[in-house]
Amino acid sequence: MPTAIQVLDKDIYRQRPTELLNRDLRNRYCINSQGQRFLPNSSLYEVLNQTTLRALSDLPEFRGRESTIHDVPRSFVRILAILNRMGRTEDILSFVDWRIDDSCLPLPCPTGGNDGLPIPWAAVTAGWRKHELHAFYHYQWSVIVPSFQWTSKGPYSVDNRNREDPDSFHRNTVLPFIESELLESRGDSSQLCRVRIHPDYILSGPNQVRFLGVLPCRFLLFFQTLG
Repeated sequence: MPTAIQVLDKDIYRQRPTELLNRDLRNRYCINSQGQRFLPNSSLYEVLNQTTLRALSDLPEFRGRESTIHDVPRSFVRILAILNRMGRTEDILSFVDWRIDDSCLPLPCPTGGNDGLPIPWAAVTAGWRKHELHAFYHYQWSVIVPSFQWTSKGPYSVDNRNREDPDSFHRNTVLPFIESELLESRGDSSQLCRVRIHPDYILSGPNQVRFLGVLPCRFLLFFQTLG
């Protein structure tokens, strides 16, 4: 049986769903060892639950498309979170219709505005102002944090989003390193650090490793297990 607080929370969500969703997302952010904010996977799915989606589906802007919102696939939850944070929750319909889901992230840097984006990104962002494009670009990095899987050679990122260079992270990547300790500086401007990975982003293996890379991290050079 739901508690009184849970019932009250459901009622409040029905009254102001987009506003309260924005609040709940903001309150769940973590800060990594570089001072960058990210939204852990567990928090993302906890906030965007069936109660939240049902409340959103009752909004006037979704009239006639209620089932699309209530049954939005898990593959769109990051897109929905980004749109809510930037104040364009209703645009999730365009993303669903164009099948621009979480796997399509990141949005390319919109330096030339909407006209410079590839289709279908240009289609789903039609009518957006330049500051809204940049808001989406900014918020996306907090929800597309890479996960790591342990292999015989050490941790391996299974979802690197840098399409220009798969062997390195995009310079805006937020890494889920919640603790970082400098062990040694190298002559080639790299540093050897011991880092602790947020548990949401460990698919297998230990959550503490030695990390050799450039901080702020752009290139993931290699890992070593802790001795």
